[in-house]
Amino acid sequence: MITRQRSLLAVSLSIDFFVIMGVFLVAALLAQPVSLLATHQYMFLLPLLLFVIWYFSTSNLSYYENIGDRFLASNAFTLFQLVFIQAVSIVLYVFLVKETYFTRNFLMSYALLLYIVSVIKAVITRKILKHRKRSGKSLRNLLIVGSGETALEFLRTAQNNTSLGYSYIGLISGSIVDIPEFAGTFSDFEEVIEKKEIADVFIALEQNESGWLQGVIRICNKYALHTYIIPDYLRYLAKKYTITSVDKFPVLSLRKEPLEELHWRILKRIFDVCVAVLVCVFIVPWLFTVITVLQKLLSPGPVFYIQNRVGKNHKFFRCYKFRSMSVTKTDIQYKPTSQNDERITKFGRFLRKSNLDELPQILNVLVGDMSIVGPRPHAVVYDEMYENFIEDIRLRNLVKPGITGWAQIHGLRGDVHDLEENKKRIQKRIELDIWYIENWSLSLDIQILFITILQMITGDTKGH
Repeated sequence: MITRQRSLLAVSLSIDFFVIMGVFLVAALLAQPVSLLATHQYMFLLPLLLFVIWYFSTSNLSYYENIGDRFLASNAFTLFQLVFIQAVSIVLYVFLVKETYFTRNFLMSYALLLYIVSVIKAVITRKILKHRKRSGKSLRNLLIVGSGETALEFLRTAQNNTSLGYSYIGLISGSIVDIPEFAGTFSDFEEVIEKKEIADVFIALEQNESGWLQGVIRICNKYALHTYIIPDYLRYLAKKYTITSVDKFPVLSLRKEPLEELHWRILKRIFDVCVAVLVCVFIVPWLFTVITVLQKLLSPGPVFYIQNRVGKNHKFFRCYKFRSMSVTKTDIQYKPTSQNDERITKFGRFLRKSNLDELPQILNVLVGDMSIVGPRPHAVVYDEMYENFIEDIRLRNLVKPGITGWAQIHGLRGDVHDLEENKKRIQKRIELDIWYIENWSLSLDIQILFITILQMITGDTKGH
């Protein structure tokens, strides 16, 4: 099964290589004469670069997951993102090499053709896999050993994923299980293998069934079956995790964090710096001036509010904001800002509602303390207060905090007065932050940034 999945991935990547090369050539010929194309040989480096970008972007967006099973509607937006990345890459390459003949006609032709051909390929792939399943070609018989939640969940997964290529799926357990797929108990194991001509066995035993493991593996080896083990501690893992090896030892990472990898951190940093520089050039000079003047007129006192916040790896940094509260003595007991907080000034309420109070954090982005997108940085006291009932709160500190984030665009900004309700709110915020860390991609950052801007324009920021 695993080999089949890898084979499908390799075949799909190989096809896409020739698709990109072919689409590039057709678009180039449509955009300018053959004689002109022959004199610009350096442009033939572009399709190779485009395929490399395609490889990394498809991996980042999980485009090839469950090949042939995902509905076209659910894959259409992902494909649009991939084509958009290709188009941006072409624009950057043409700009860098100062090409004048590969015009927007070439760009539009390439993007349109690539999208159409990719959709056609997806449709054909699904039809081929479904036909092979109906005809029984190259299909295998699967047996799942175990009776717990993990075994039953994997059984449903194998049934719903046609690209795995199984024609029969049965379940062996220590006792009778009332499901149609039940094939027998452990004592029937060898008989079922011979009768059903089993090829693959997945062992998903719980701790109370672990005594059967050695015997099950012995029988699998006796019949030369492809054998896989699903660990009982799967429930402790995040939805995305990785398995590597250190010498002869298999090592399972509890969660997969894309930003652990250097090339993705570099890409995110480039994105942060580019956005921060654009904001500093086109927005900061005039908007900072306007806010500073209004702040002095409407709420005398400091323009900025500087506070220690918790950053990456739980290190503290000085976070900058436009002051939105009246100047008072520091409270002895920390009091989070809540809706209708009397300390917020009228102008401060506008700043918070529009998210403009966070704008000075562009400076934090430039110096490297923050990112444009990421979990919002907690005040030090805030972090200490809530880690008493949220044990995994420090997971959000695996990445740099952001000016905006996945939780914020879902309306989870600020606090409420009710303590129990606030705990639920904070818990949900942490869950969304962790989801962002495990599912990070550059396209997700761009999506969050655009939604944030749209919410600022419409006033739908859920801020207070």
